[in-house]
Amino acid sequence: MITWFNQRLRDWKWSSYGRILLDKPSKLKKQEVLEWFGDKDAYKQYHLKDQGFEYNEKYIVEDE
Repeated sequence: MITWFNQRLRDWKWSSYGRILLDKPSKLKKQEVLEWFGDKDAYKQYHLKDQGFEYNEKYIVEDE
């Protein structure tokens, strides 16, 4: 299940979520991060799950 928080985190312009999934060279330690989760599929599945974060407007900062 994709929650509001998970979707916003993946779409956030400063998130490395998408860059970790790209097979392009970068300064990110992509393989190390993927190993924390097991593999690329497990990384994606983890980020699709509801992590128990609740939406609370007072913690939201929007770019203007």
